[in-house]
Order: sequence, then C-alpha cells, then structure tokens
Amino acid sequence: MISSCEVGLTKPDPAIFRLTLERLGVDAGEVLFVDDTPGHVEVARALGIGGLCFEATAQACADIRGWMSA
Repeated sequence: MISSCEVGLTKPDPAIFRLTLERLGVDAGEVLFVDDTPGHVEVARALGIGGLCFEATAQACADIRGWMSA
C-alpha cells in the first residue's frame, strides 16, 4: 500500500503512479487503475497503465472483466 501522505505525492502527479509500479515490480501494461476522476485515469493511461473511469459498480465490474479477458 502506498499512502500519499507518507510519500508526499498525490494523484494526478505521475510520480505516484511510477512509484507504485516500482514498488509492485510490474510494468505499466500489467496494471489496471480504476478511479472516479477522469483526469486521474487520463494520467494513468498516458503512462501506459490500463485505466477505467468508475461510474457505477455494475459498469466497473463489467469493464474490469473485459480488461482482464483482453
């Protein structure tokens, strides 16, 4: 877990996404970022991270299943 107050970074700063990838030891293409703020999702996508904008639970679940099967 990464706490923004501990690392001094917050969304939508790309540095927090990069730090997360580094700590997880994964490539951006292996990650799906889900958020309800379109600007946060856009930053993730710009870094090569899969991004889904959460609008409703059913929609998010369907989108996540679709992403996982792609």
